[in-house]
Amino acid sequence: MTTPSRMPFAEAIQALSVLHQQQHETLVELKNIQEQHFQVLMEAQREDREQIRSLLSQGIRPAPTSAAHPPITLQKMVPEDDPEVFLDLFEKMAEACGWPRAEWPVRVIPLLSGEAQIAAQQLPAQNLLEYAHLKRAILQRAGRNPEEQRQLFRSLVLAEGGRPFAFAQQLRDACRRWLIQDGRTTAQLVDAVVLEQFITRLPSRTSEWVQCHRPDDLETAIRLAEDHLVARSRVGEITSLSSPPLSLSLPVPRPRLRRPPTPAPRRRCAMADLPNVPRGAGPHSGRGVEQRPLAVAQTLPGFSPVQSVAPAGPGGIVERSGPMHLRRGHEDSAPKICSVKEASALIRVPATPIVAPGRNGLYRVPVSIKGGTYQALVDSGCNQTSIHQSLLQDPALDMSRTVRVRCVHGDVIHYPLTAIDIQFRGKKHRVEVAVNSHLKHPLILGTNWPGFNRLLGVLCAGASWKKKSPDRGRVAQLGESQAVTSRADSGEGLGISRCKDFPLEQSRDDTLKHALERVQVIDGKILQPDRPLSYPYFAVINDRVYRVTQDAQTKEDTTQLLVPKSRREMLFQAAHSNPMAGHLGQAATLNRLMTRFFWPGIHGDVSRWCAACSECQLVNPPATPKAPLRPLPIMEIPFERIGMDLIGPLERSARGHRFALVLVDYATRYPEAVALRNISAKSVAEALFRLISRVGIPKEILTDQGTAFMSRTMRELYGLLGIKSIRTSVYHPQTDGLVERFNRTLKSMIRKFVHEDAKNWDKWLEPLLFAVREVPQASTGFSPFELLYGRQPRGVLDVVREAWEDEPSKSKNEIQYILDLRAKLHTLGRLSTENLLKAQDDQRRRYDKGTKLRKFSQGDKVLVLLPTSSSKLLAKWQGPFVVTRRVSDLDYEVVRSDRADSRQIYHINLLKQWREPEDVALATLVTNEDDLGPESSGRERPSALVTGGDHLSASQLLDIRHLQREYSDVFSSLPGRTNLIQHHIETEPGVVVRTRPYRLPEHKKKVIQEEWSNMLKMGVVEESHSDWASPIVLVPKTDGSVRFCVDYRKVNAVSKFDAYPMPRIDELLDRLGAARYYSTLDLTKGYWQIPLSPISREKTAFTTPFGLHQFVTLPFGLFGAPATFQRLMDKILGPHTAYAAAYLDDIIIYSNDWQRHMQHLRAVLSALRRAGLTANPRKCAIGRVEVRYLGFHLGHGQVQPQIDKTAAIATCPRPKTKKEVRQFLGLAGYYRRFVPNYSALVSSLTDLTKKEGPDTVQWSEQCQQAFSKVKSILCGGPLLHAPDFALPFVLQTDASDRGLGAVLSQEVAGVERPVLYISRKLSKSEAKYSTIEKECLAIRWAVLTLRYYLLGREFVLCSDHAPLQWLHRMKDTNARITRWYLALQPFKFKVIHRPGVQMAVADFLSRAGGGGLQAGRLPGLRRAVGVCGEVSVIEHPIRGESMLGARRLISGSIRNDK
Repeated sequence: MTTPSRMPFAEAIQALSVLHQQQHETLVELKNIQEQHFQVLMEAQREDREQIRSLLSQGIRPAPTSAAHPPITLQKMVPEDDPEVFLDLFEKMAEACGWPRAEWPVRVIPLLSGEAQIAAQQLPAQNLLEYAHLKRAILQRAGRNPEEQRQLFRSLVLAEGGRPFAFAQQLRDACRRWLIQDGRTTAQLVDAVVLEQFITRLPSRTSEWVQCHRPDDLETAIRLAEDHLVARSRVGEITSLSSPPLSLSLPVPRPRLRRPPTPAPRRRCAMADLPNVPRGAGPHSGRGVEQRPLAVAQTLPGFSPVQSVAPAGPGGIVERSGPMHLRRGHEDSAPKICSVKEASALIRVPATPIVAPGRNGLYRVPVSIKGGTYQALVDSGCNQTSIHQSLLQDPALDMSRTVRVRCVHGDVIHYPLTAIDIQFRGKKHRVEVAVNSHLKHPLILGTNWPGFNRLLGVLCAGASWKKKSPDRGRVAQLGESQAVTSRADSGEGLGISRCKDFPLEQSRDDTLKHALERVQVIDGKILQPDRPLSYPYFAVINDRVYRVTQDAQTKEDTTQLLVPKSRREMLFQAAHSNPMAGHLGQAATLNRLMTRFFWPGIHGDVSRWCAACSECQLVNPPATPKAPLRPLPIMEIPFERIGMDLIGPLERSARGHRFALVLVDYATRYPEAVALRNISAKSVAEALFRLISRVGIPKEILTDQGTAFMSRTMRELYGLLGIKSIRTSVYHPQTDGLVERFNRTLKSMIRKFVHEDAKNWDKWLEPLLFAVREVPQASTGFSPFELLYGRQPRGVLDVVREAWEDEPSKSKNEIQYILDLRAKLHTLGRLSTENLLKAQDDQRRRYDKGTKLRKFSQGDKVLVLLPTSSSKLLAKWQGPFVVTRRVSDLDYEVVRSDRADSRQIYHINLLKQWREPEDVALATLVTNEDDLGPESSGRERPSALVTGGDHLSASQLLDIRHLQREYSDVFSSLPGRTNLIQHHIETEPGVVVRTRPYRLPEHKKKVIQEEWSNMLKMGVVEESHSDWASPIVLVPKTDGSVRFCVDYRKVNAVSKFDAYPMPRIDELLDRLGAARYYSTLDLTKGYWQIPLSPISREKTAFTTPFGLHQFVTLPFGLFGAPATFQRLMDKILGPHTAYAAAYLDDIIIYSNDWQRHMQHLRAVLSALRRAGLTANPRKCAIGRVEVRYLGFHLGHGQVQPQIDKTAAIATCPRPKTKKEVRQFLGLAGYYRRFVPNYSALVSSLTDLTKKEGPDTVQWSEQCQQAFSKVKSILCGGPLLHAPDFALPFVLQTDASDRGLGAVLSQEVAGVERPVLYISRKLSKSEAKYSTIEKECLAIRWAVLTLRYYLLGREFVLCSDHAPLQWLHRMKDTNARITRWYLALQPFKFKVIHRPGVQMAVADFLSRAGGGGLQAGRLPGLRRAVGVCGEVSVIEHPIRGESMLGARRLISGSIRNDK
């Protein structure tokens, strides 16, 4: 075909002439069609006029009844009609027809539809027949009001090429709708103009404040302005500031309108080329969104969201379609504020361009909707995402709402509105779309789609940033002269736009509401000067809300801007996905954000967003644990199963061999290798058949999924020979690890022997295979040759030995040889199987360290670790792909979406869970108080209160949420600070304690620095210049972390003991038993909320690798700390003793009905607030009907023990040896005075201990009766004593090789009576302790277990002195002993020596506990509380009808807040 550039000139002229003639004919045809249409319209109008004249001459007035049919047929309103224009035309038609005004409502109501019809339906009956009321309701429903018309009147400018007549007409219409209203006088018209000028010329903040209240007259505007100026002057603010104000007590004003820039050339609508489309049926719309006509297809490289240009309206007039008149019609009751930001902030995130513009310059991208993929048009000038109606056939979608869309042509059309999910590049966003049946494209992505900024950044990646955007000129005037902000000032060069609506967004964000309520500073003015500021706090600066924190080291204030929810994801993209952010990890991203910004739940959001980042998931190394090892079944018959693989290509040998087929028998590990010229299916089949001819046909062959093994030839061979083919999963050769490991060995041997003669490597195969067959295999312990043939082969070494020995070989007859061979083969097979089982178990045990069996379900999305297209040795994560089937625990079938219907089975180690970005957005549920307070460490997270459970109604749960919101400052994970009391450390005069610091491992210094930094940040510690110094220790916690503690033993040794009484547990429980509702409060690090007296601070000084510091608040481990804390609790709860009680920091509130319970809770929380204390919401339980408190189960009017009081002895197993019988008799003999006829009762048991009797006792029925009788006496009756807290307690402890035991008793009338028994087993690690360590452990465990009885009062500890002496001597040389010693510091006790013969009770309990004694259980309780094992308690019921059981045992290390 001849190209136009080479076409002769005459032919080109002729072609142009023909084209011109065709165009002329087309235009003539169109003109004729238009004339015909015009003639038809004129004829219809003439007939209508004649009919009207006929009716008027006859005087016919149709009655307004349902049966009347007006002679004139009026067109019914359609969604595309503008309601104001429709009503104006109706009024003119009614006036022309001479219809009475009273009939207008009856005639117009049947013509209404859509929103106008709804507005009429909602009118009261008395107003429905008033046309003025009806019209006002319809226009209000459509969002038309005088203010909108005023803004339209002020914003209209004459566009280039526009007609002045049309421009003046638009101005006249807008002005008339603004000023001329029903009943307005001339004075009111003047006031309306003055009102506008008055508001415009006020100071900017006052102007916006007045404007947001919509004053109806000038007097109201004057009063609002004066009130605002007075209010601003009271807080010392300058009223001429330009940014909109944000007040805590006043509504936040609406933003001001931006000036429209210089008009841009008109562009075509996305549907402009569609035939038979009504004018205005385009997708460009805005529900209060400003039009941006700059199409991505035209101005993508230089796109800036800062400036926008409105399209030319009818007649060439530029019409501002901004926030004030493009809104949904049913939002008339809401403030007429743009629902989408004026200038959305945008960070360009360059990435690999995924799409290029089409031939027409339009950008289309593939998006997924409901499982289907469609090409969507990207249009930056479209503010409303639109979708073709054919894509939404789901009847469940709600399309009852509509949206008003102003097309680029200027027409306003109503479209149904619904919400759908649109996915782009693995990230899904939910957006409201307009449903249009006339779209030319399946989908048009507008700027209201949440993923638009991200998409725009991807598209911009391929654009040239050097291309300069044209100068947009200066903006038009809006009553006052104001220049457009320069590109540098507006941040356009970075793709970031200014947002004047930011204060408004902050005030409207529900997640920031509680921060707004807790603002303490406004522009430097402290709202409550009498209350000191504590970091962090919230402040308003320039109408924006900030969180103010203090750096722990520099002591400088840091302001963190609170970010509304709608802008957080964009901010994360800038802090993580931007090239200047580098896709760093969670910690780096969080630090980058928190140095500038903050919002509730920022830690969780960043963690989830980083985990769901698609780029990071595809690139990061696998963080998922590998699956446990599943050994293959052991084969006992040789060559029943063989493994087969190919190695090569190797260097071509002289015989043309480049590959080798390797086979290994799974029973004997006997290897075979055959050299091959190629790896075709035919060559592999021939080599396999040669092997089969020597060893027989195997039942199973295990191979990978190589082409040769998967071929049809091999399948046919397997079918003919009855062989089962087993294949490994792709890219997981570990399944055939036996052959793979032999491949490595064989290739290594070949390289070592053929480095000088590489052309003959195939000749070396047989001798090398013999070398492997001759030596024992590691798993079986025997050589493959011996397992196969029953004898050792005669090798080279055998030849050498025979030459040296010169002995004839031993002869054996044939029968004996066969018998011996069979016996040997049987023995070798048995031993080989045993060795294989042992080897597999060892391999599994080593491999399974750190493994975890993960599970996927059908439909889950996963990433697959696959080789790259360029190299099979380089693998990367690809996907996501969908799991279609679970083959086994370790294998899953996955469908590859990048291949046509490709289903493949992969091992689970090659799979990684894909985290959907939309799941992250849905999972980001932030509570109102989340992270609004200061953090003590990065591991702590505030959480919601623990509610009472399913028994609470919805209203009661709502009461609890309101309660937490009301007392959000009290429910905090950070300690408060009280001013009611100070702790004073009274020491001996002239004594100074100075202890050398302990040596700390280097890897622990980072932990110390973190803990020290957190305490410094919270104001718990400060720098010190004291003469005192105590060392620090790190105490491990149960979760693996460590606790920062100070060793105050020497300080306690010179401190005075505080004898303030602790509450009596029995008296507390008597008050709690009959209540119906309970709530427990646990103070946050309770000791840290009590300040130290100034003179006492220096005595708490401690040394760290970073210097000398001292506590400002009460530290853990001081002698009198419990007494001080209990004194504070009694002082706070003194007025509330009728419904509240406290044992140290465990506060309980109890009530008989819900309303009173809420009142009691508020009273106690108010008392805590006045005292400056906080409670940890994670440890508080509100509105419970059952609760555990002080070791008891409270609920339903009863007090029950958490553990069976007779379990330690009642469940004791019967003795089996004489030694165990003697131990039991020692226990019984200790209390023999309380057992009637003791000698006669236990005589049968005493007989079992006779010298001549067997060591294993012969247990008889009489022995069982005596044994049961003694146990029942020890567990009840008059033996057990009810605890009397006025008497001192005596504690006996003992330890054995199996367990720990203790008995708590009191001396009554000179006789020691037991109160309770406890025992527990030793853990595996504790059983390895030395004897003296076990004794020390028993003391520490018993004291901490019975702390509610012993804390705050002096008690007697019965011991043989050795454990405590050794504990004191070794406390500085062993970290475990140091922890035990520190645990005993808060207790005051006196040690009494007691010989072992007098410790029979504790000794028996320790041995019985070690023998498997289990704690008793109550219904509904899972287990007893213990330190390292089960805890058993025996205790007499306490006096009082409500006391039904024993005390709870509290165990473990000293808690954080004790």
